[in-house]
Amino acid sequence: MFNSARNSHDWNMLASWDTFGGIRIGNGLQESGGIFAGCVAIARLAHHFGDAATRDLAAYHAAMQLTEMTGALYATEYIEAYRPYPASHSRIHDIEFTVKARPYCYAEINEFSGLSKLLIGTANWVGSPSGFIESPLPEVMRPYQELWRRYTDDFYDENYDRKFHTDRRIGDRISLDAYIYQTRRDIKFLKEMLEVRKALNYPEYYRMTDLRGFLDAHNKISLKKLF
Repeated sequence: MFNSARNSHDWNMLASWDTFGGIRIGNGLQESGGIFAGCVAIARLAHHFGDAATRDLAAYHAAMQLTEMTGALYATEYIEAYRPYPASHSRIHDIEFTVKARPYCYAEINEFSGLSKLLIGTANWVGSPSGFIESPLPEVMRPYQELWRRYTDDFYDENYDRKFHTDRRIGDRISLDAYIYQTRRDIKFLKEMLEVRKALNYPEYYRMTDLRGFLDAHNKISLKKLF
C-alpha cells in the first residue's frame, strides 16, 4: 500500500494505482482507508528503527489519503452547487435516487467531470458496508469514527435498514467491528447483533471476529491501545 501511494499519488490527482485505466480515477473510500493504514504502519516501523526520512515520507502520504477522503465525504454541498447533473445524463435516475435517499453522498474523482456522484453502488442506495470500507480492521476504521463521524453515523443509521427492508447486521461483508470502531453502539445493541449473527451459518473466522469485537466493547481486551 505504501509503495503504490508513493509511486503514483500526487496532490493534483490523489489517485490510486488501480484506477488509471477507466472512468473511475478516484481512490474510493475502500482504497484510501487501506492505503492510509499501510502508510501509518510504515511510518511507525521507520520511527522504531530510526529512519526519519522514510517515517516522514510515509506520514506525508498518510495525510494525503486523509485529505482525499475528507474531501470525498464532505463534497455533497459542493457538488450540488457546482457539479449538477443534467437531466439527460445516462445514469440520472441512479444519481437522483442516491441523493434523495441520503443527506450525505461521497464523491470520487472522475476523469471527465471532476468530483462525481456517479460512483459504484448508486443502484443500491450506497448502503453496502463493503462499498464504504473494504478492509474492516480496527486500524483502518479509526479515522471513520474520529474524523468522519457525521458521515459514518448517518451511513449506519438503522432507519435506512427499516426504510429499504434490509438488515446490514447480518451481512457477510461486515462484523461487529463496524459498530465498535467505525460508529458507536451500546452493549445492548452489540449483544443482540452478536446473537443474531451466531444463529447464521458463517465460517469460524467470521465468528471469531465478532467475538473479538464484543470482548473489546466490554473492555476485556483493547485493540485501541495498539493505535
